[in-house]
Amino acid sequence: GAVKNGFEAAHAEEIFDIMVPFAGYGFNKSHAAAYSVVAYRTAYLKANFPAEFIAANLTNEINSADKLPEYINEGRSMGLEIDAPDINRSDKYFDVVDGKIVFGLMGIKGLGESAAEAIVNERIKNGPYKSFMDFLDRVNSFDVNKKAIEVLIKTGAFDKLNESRSTLMANMELAISYTEKKKES
Repeated sequence: GAVKNGFEAAHAEEIFDIMVPFAGYGFNKSHAAAYSVVAYRTAYLKANFPAEFIAANLTNEINSADKLPEYINEGRSMGLEIDAPDINRSDKYFDVVDGKIVFGLMGIKGLGESAAEAIVNERIKNGPYKSFMDFLDRVNSFDVNKKAIEVLIKTGAFDKLNESRSTLMANMELAISYTEKKKES
């Protein structure tokens, strides 16, 4: 091809001979340089913004049953506090509030995206939930079904409303039926 384009064959072979060894390491060298930049920036963020770094990784792995516990353990080993899900503090994704990582609702297995969005949107629109019954009165049972409510109870999302998990589980069916009847009338 070089000869076709007007170059001498001997000169083209000389250039090709110079390029052959480069092909063995040039590609790897450029990638190593790029990865070193990424590694440096990652280490910088982890060292200087540890809570935000772990919260971002938790959000990135929010649907991974394997990686989520791994990052939770990593955060705890770094001395970070990771708060349990909280109906009045948790957003859809993991967040950092007052230096603590707040568990994201999407990280709760079995809750679902529409339930997480409905819970957060209602709280933003009408303020914090005052009680379990207030929560049931305000959320749509189509978005937040019985299974989602059960999962929220079991993960402790209502714990800060001063109602025990066992009491909520024991009365959940009756409470849901009561609020559904109230909404129908």
